[in-house]
Amino acid sequence: MCAVGAVKLDDREEDIEVNVGAITIATGFEPIDPSIIEEYNYGRHPDIITAIEFEEMLSAMSRTGMRLQKSDGTMPQKVAFVLCVGSRDFNRANKYCSKVCCLYSQKQAQLVLKMNKDADVTVFYIDMRAAGRRMEEFYHHAQEAGVNFIRGRVAEVNPLDDGGLQLRYEDTLLSEIGSDEFDMVVLCPSLNPSGGTQQLADQLGVPVGSDGFIEEKHVKIDPVNTLNPGVFAAGCAIGPKDIHDSVTEAMSAAHRASGFLGKGMISISPEKPVINDACDGCGICVKECPYGALLMENKKPVLEALSCNACGICAAVCPQEAVEIANYTRKQLKAQAEGILDAGMGVIVYIDPAAYAAADIAGVNRSPYSPLIRFVQVPSIHVLDADIVNHAYEHGAGGVMLIEGTTDEALTSRSKDLYSRLKKETKEHKKPIRYSHIETAQYEKLMNLLNVFAEQVSAKAAKKSGKKEA
Repeated sequence: MCAVGAVKLDDREEDIEVNVGAITIATGFEPIDPSIIEEYNYGRHPDIITAIEFEEMLSAMSRTGMRLQKSDGTMPQKVAFVLCVGSRDFNRANKYCSKVCCLYSQKQAQLVLKMNKDADVTVFYIDMRAAGRRMEEFYHHAQEAGVNFIRGRVAEVNPLDDGGLQLRYEDTLLSEIGSDEFDMVVLCPSLNPSGGTQQLADQLGVPVGSDGFIEEKHVKIDPVNTLNPGVFAAGCAIGPKDIHDSVTEAMSAAHRASGFLGKGMISISPEKPVINDACDGCGICVKECPYGALLMENKKPVLEALSCNACGICAAVCPQEAVEIANYTRKQLKAQAEGILDAGMGVIVYIDPAAYAAADIAGVNRSPYSPLIRFVQVPSIHVLDADIVNHAYEHGAGGVMLIEGTTDEALTSRSKDLYSRLKKETKEHKKPIRYSHIETAQYEKLMNLLNVFAEQVSAKAAKKSGKKEA
């Protein structure tokens, strides 16, 4: 027993309830089970191991005494590293790149040479992704140290009768099909979200992406906040990344959590739904809210403000127009369009904050765009309905654009339906309407879209005017 009680060797598992004001999700990752790639025969031969098992073999707690060895206790003379096992696989495993395999495999390959300078070490890769400061130099150092690199996916790893392992592969640089024998094969597995991520996300009211990782509020401008204020995320809980990026995100999440708690009160955006007396309790807004921020109480919807992200869907779907978003009411959005169009025909561009950041960057870079463009910032394009868009057309808008920058799948999954519905419900004006998704860094793409659309609107207006004069 520790004399000062700092270490409890006889401690037992127990459930402890703690009241907290903020939570950071940093649940890490789990490697994919390579046995799902049947042709690699993982689990059917003791010298087909994963990179994690390789790392454990050389660790201070290793059963082999930090010694590199085959299952029979001898030193391997030929070792193959197979990258992207379950990564970049659109059929059986994960579509995404696991980001770290290229670099840690080079480290492990050099460890083999350090322990056995006469070893033959080959890394089989699809594309070498050595991004980051000094990482390209590390790649070249691995080559100089004697590591062989073959570009191409390994087709099969087959156990041989003599205990060896045969690899069949394609060398895409030489356009050849190759085969070679090795003593040991190290599989570099794809990274999955940790077990229980979906359950934890459901408990905390935060969304996960289609890849199963926690969805950040915005991948570029708000990378550690989630869509639930007071819940933050860092490291591989958000997606595959290395230790450096995980530590950086952890520091950022800790800073955000500290700022959130240190104020002594919770500050939220005022742009929240306001429900007026016209509400008849139909419950459509409750059903359509993607964040569960509206609940029915006494046959009336009640807002849970912290869960609300001001997407405006509740306002747009309300048949009684009984829901309005504070500071972005229908009356305000209509008045804004009227005021803008008093100066003459223009293109109304309804744009959300993430996409507006792209427009702001374009302005900083002095990127020119058509004088017909009129920006109207909205908390989300989903606050719009046909009534608002038709009003813009009626007051001189030659065209309308919907520009969305959010990466929140709860919204982007609905965007095509919104666009289709607005096109159908505003077609009486015979004026163009367009939708596009623009992320913050795509400011040049945004300017090109705006200019091309403005030219189309201008040409159509000129053609219509010519017909009237004729």
